[in-house]
Amino acid sequence: MSTDPLDLHVDVVTEDGRWSILFAFLPIAGEGDTLADAIEDTIAALQEYAQDWIDHLHTAPDHTGNSELVQFMTRSTDEQLTGRLFGFGYDSGVVRWGNFPGPGQGPPRMA
Repeated sequence: MSTDPLDLHVDVVTEDGRWSILFAFLPIAGEGDTLADAIEDTIAALQEYAQDWIDHLHTAPDHTGNSELVQFMTRSTDEQLTGRLFGFGYDSGVVRWGNFPGPGQGPPRMA
């Protein structure tokens, strides 16, 4: 396991025409009919987690180590979060990537 608090082990999967984004070590997920929708849902879930962490999760044993992650999330734009998590640009609902597989081409694993 990485010691980088921003190394989140993100899994992006597609099943039955829907996209899901899951985190191996966080209780956060996003989903949508398109990859762009799933990314937007994930960013919203990350922002909600950051607010919950500030409000009350910072004292919970399973969440106390997420201080740097929450600081990054609260100081970043949606584009910065997307770039850090997925390594590609995101602008107004348009996902820009290189060799990122689409639905039916097998789920990519981003770790």
